[in-house]
Amino acid sequence: MSDSYLVKIATKDYPWMQKVYSVTSGYIHLSEKHYFDTVSKVDNDERTVSNIISKTDPHVKEEKKIEACACMLEITDADMNLLEGWCRTKERQSQKR
Repeated sequence: MSDSYLVKIATKDYPWMQKVYSVTSGYIHLSEKHYFDTVSKVDNDERTVSNIISKTDPHVKEEKKIEACACMLEITDADMNLLEGWCRTKERQSQKR
């Protein structure tokens, strides 16, 4: 099963899944998300960019961290519901044999 297939299936029950996947998949597939989220300061006059990579990410607002955690909890819940449905389907199939 591919990511795109799972997102397509999950989006039927969780309409927000496609948007969340599109926004967050860059963290997994090494993209500009990794770079731009480390930017702590941009100085257009000096044409410089400051980056911070640290254990605490002090430049990331707390509400963004909370939003990311809430999102992961929702995705985990959706995954568990889909997995439970898959298990029930497999169980029914094995009982028919």
